[in-house]
Amino acid sequence: MEAFLKGYKKETIKAKMIGNLNEEEADPITFDLFLCILTWALESNNIFVWIFTILQWNFIARSIDIGVLSLRIFRTGADNLICKYDKSKADQTGERCHDKHFYSNPFNPLCDVFGALGVDWSLERDRFRNSDHLFKNEGTTDKSASSRYCNQLRQIFSANSAIVATFIRPGHADSHGLRKGAATASSSGTTCLLLFHPLQQEGSGACRLC
Repeated sequence: MEAFLKGYKKETIKAKMIGNLNEEEADPITFDLFLCILTWALESNNIFVWIFTILQWNFIARSIDIGVLSLRIFRTGADNLICKYDKSKADQTGERCHDKHFYSNPFNPLCDVFGALGVDWSLERDRFRNSDHLFKNEGTTDKSASSRYCNQLRQIFSANSAIVATFIRPGHADSHGLRKGAATASSSGTTCLLLFHPLQQEGSGACRLC
């Protein structure tokens, strides 16, 4: 996490120095809003957005990095999944890419990464006969799956704009907010929400506002 935060700060300063920093940047998406997005995606039968959102939150990644994920980066641990990027934006050779560990969340299937991957790999089993990409279609660019996700996420935000506005500023809802929100939750010790969140104590996967 220290390496991620240090790299994020460096990228922000460099972009600001050359005038490429977007001041209308995305607000961090909180865990509550994250659950709302998952709920809205499932209610609209948008399994793609549900799975993509869960992976982006767990990877603490840019949407473009999720869009190019492939089966070969996953391997099993003792009680977890282990993933390692082929390369990253800051490390194009992949020499400094490190393992990411993912664990199941049996307390809330709505945001369980194991369940999401199980659903995806079941629905897309025919795709994997010719490709090992989770979302990227053959013959498309690396940005295609990410663009499709961002467009559909914006539609979900628009359809639920009144509720979204109770969490973040209007016009600042963007997929990059998932990366910010997940990083904030991880670095501030609020991952305990996955076990003791009030939504789960009430036996519901949706936020009260939904």
